[in-house]
Amino acid sequence: MKRSSQVVYISFDMLSQQNTSSNNSGFWRLMSRLKGYKKNVILAIVSNVLMAIFTVVSIPMIAPFFDILFSQEVVVVPKPENNNLSDNLDYLFSQLVINYTPQKALLIVIAAMLVVFFLKNLFRYLALYFMAPVRNGIIYDLRKQIFEKYIDLPLSFYSTEKKGDLMNRMTSDVQEIEWSILNTIEAIFKAPLIIVGSLTFMILVSPQLTLFVLVLIVFTAFIIGGISKTLKRSSFEVQTRLGRISSILEETLGGLRIIKGFNAQKYQSEKLEKDNADYRNILTRLLWRRDLSSPLSEFLGIVVVSMLLWYGSALVFDKVLTPDLFFAFIFA
Repeated sequence: MKRSSQVVYISFDMLSQQNTSSNNSGFWRLMSRLKGYKKNVILAIVSNVLMAIFTVVSIPMIAPFFDILFSQEVVVVPKPENNNLSDNLDYLFSQLVINYTPQKALLIVIAAMLVVFFLKNLFRYLALYFMAPVRNGIIYDLRKQIFEKYIDLPLSFYSTEKKGDLMNRMTSDVQEIEWSILNTIEAIFKAPLIIVGSLTFMILVSPQLTLFVLVLIVFTAFIIGGISKTLKRSSFEVQTRLGRISSILEETLGGLRIIKGFNAQKYQSEKLEKDNADYRNILTRLLWRRDLSSPLSEFLGIVVVSMLLWYGSALVFDKVLTPDLFFAFIFA
């Protein structure tokens, strides 16, 4: 009985967040299901990697735009002998303006930006395009396997399990795995490249400004992370209550003649009322916290940007950082 129950809870195990071992188990189960879709997964990974590369490349491209736009005179910059990012960019921009007029140089920079952003978004779409059959295919396989297992399980199993919970695992729980697949691919192959590339550029531009930004990000992440954890707990409780309501409803409709025969309508109503009221209260608290997260995130984002503008402007006034690189830093 215990072994059968574990098979039925395959989707639930993938979604469980109760401990580290179950998370690792769910992750590797999810990875093992990608084997049947190797071609699409490889193409999606390649597209994600290329998208991450063009995302990183697009970050410093805003610098020459501002440099050319705000320059009042052509400055000849000698070729630097070091690897300083600011000096090398100044040299490249000066050569661009010397070889062309400022208007043509600006047009070249804009054309290059359009090409890079077009390729970035093209590979972003291709990554989603190749992942669509994988996501839907795994959902198809899971639902098929769970349904076949439901049929094979003995009747004694269903005497201890709520039908609403079993139905939820077949529908909403399995559907959650679809987004887990996409998030897993992005977390492994796309996000690290973008983060490393952005941090590398930021450190090359200004290590002290990068450290200042990281301190602010850690502070805001601590606050937003606390809200996210609360939302996850509440979401789990909401799904549990919804499963109970579905079970009571299925039980009532299936045994309506028996309920009426024993005059148990009041008992069933009270039974539903309790779970329905709990569901309402938990969902209300969940919506309060969820609705708080958006304005709070926006306000904290404005606080971070405001402090970044203040500290970065001070570096610009002190000639530690050029205005064009400061704009590129903000863009990163």
